[in-house]
Amino acid sequence: MIVNGYEIKRGADLRGADLHGADMRGADLHGADMRGADLSGAGLRRASLRRADLHGAYLSGADLHGADLRGANLHRAYLHGANLRWANLRNVKMNWQSHTLLAEVLRRSAGENVQRRMLAGLVFISTDWCWKDLLRIRHKERRWALSVLAGYITDNDAHPSVLNKYVECA
Repeated sequence: MIVNGYEIKRGADLRGADLHGADMRGADLHGADMRGADLSGAGLRRASLRRADLHGAYLSGADLHGADLRGANLHRAYLHGANLRWANLRNVKMNWQSHTLLAEVLRRSAGENVQRRMLAGLVFISTDWCWKDLLRIRHKERRWALSVLAGYITDNDAHPSVLNKYVECA
């Protein structure tokens, strides 16, 4: 598949590619190098982005519904407004500054627990807060939230050091 002059395929080199608004539903981009690519508003519904390197990619408003992101590098990826519903986030390298990603991880883990979902929602909407502000929250589910997030720590991922003490709880 050719999109905006780029070949969309497994393992493709799409570093810095301009794929803004591109329709790539169901594309196989397993292992693709997409560092710094502009994927804002892109349709990536049910796409395979397994082990893709999305470091610093711009995914604002991208539709990643049902996408396979297992093992993908999302470090420094801009995900504001991205649709991550039903996306497989197992073993992703987190962007620890992305409220969208953190909130989605918490929402999924919360299940039907209203207090936990409320905390996930607070993380989602508090885009003007940094980790220091979030850690000041005195909520009965705070320990749960930090334990869930600690479960996403990977080697050399620049995670907030406060999560280290919750690793054994994850």
